[in-house]
Amino acid sequence: MSLFALVGCSQPSQTGSTENTPTNEKTSVEKTPTETTSETPTGKVYRVMMYPDYAPYQYLNEKGNIIGFDVDVINAIAKSQGLNIKVEQTPWKGMLERLNTGGDEKFTLSNAYLYGKDAIITKENITDINTFEDMKARTIGAQVDTIYASELIKLKGENAPTLIQAPTSFLAFTDLVKDKVEGVYAHENILRHYAKSQPQIKFRFSGEGTGFSTYEMVVVAKKGNTELINKVNNGISAIAKDGSYKQMYVKWFNREPQQVPN
Repeated sequence: MSLFALVGCSQPSQTGSTENTPTNEKTSVEKTPTETTSETPTGKVYRVMMYPDYAPYQYLNEKGNIIGFDVDVINAIAKSQGLNIKVEQTPWKGMLERLNTGGDEKFTLSNAYLYGKDAIITKENITDINTFEDMKARTIGAQVDTIYASELIKLKGENAPTLIQAPTSFLAFTDLVKDKVEGVYAHENILRHYAKSQPQIKFRFSGEGTGFSTYEMVVVAKKGNTELINKVNNGISAIAKDGSYKQMYVKWFNREPQQVPN
């Protein structure tokens, strides 16, 4: 699953990028205009595109700054490799197209920087929604224009009244809090983060069988941009070996990682 994107520049006004996207394609995008980059007096600047509505990976604090696990990770990678980066807020739709400046729709993937999985969150009293098929006859929420919504549309059919699509994953979770849906289908770490904001409510997390295996979360660059991806891979290895990766994981997820990237 990808949550942020790096955009690199080597010449004034040259477009280029790398992006972080789900290897299980847990995303859906539409065409949007690409962005350009420019050279600074200090050398290359890699613009980091982020859609800050996926806490605890990336979100806005009270000052309007983007913070989160992904921010800490990319800053640590950049520091280890001597890269200059600039984090920018970017629409979720069209992120992949911003990399596709050559029109080939192909990308180069990094090694995994994180291992994630999806889940169904319900209130504690609902114990019979555990598999993907279990959601077919139940009222389930999901974020619009994501693979979660797309998968549920295939399961339930077009315009199914039991699928409630929300503009964001947080609003889908809010529908659960207000009992507008029986469950929400989304990325597990994000759902757990939202659940912490409602300590008065007891939630249940489930996800068994097909569709709920662990997947790699990676950084993506335009195909052929191997120099940047190699630096990203070296940075991932560096922060894993020096212990800083584990510290960042505990900071944002309140538990130690079950699997550390290589």
